[in-house]
Amino acid sequence: MRAFYVRLVGRGKAKMQAPVAVMRKLLHAIYGMFNHRQAFDGAKLFALPSPGISTTEAAA
Repeated sequence: MRAFYVRLVGRGKAKMQAPVAVMRKLLHAIYGMFNHRQAFDGAKLFALPSPGISTTEAAA
């Protein structure tokens, strides 16, 4: 989630707009989990950066 937040801030989103976008994404995931009766799968929600790339580099 942090990488997603950093990427949003890097693209010019306001400091308060980025956390709201993260919350909205999580709420959509929760709704989908309940609606389809599936367990949480973070791989479907957030793409993980490569192991050799730091969070700030992944945001670029």
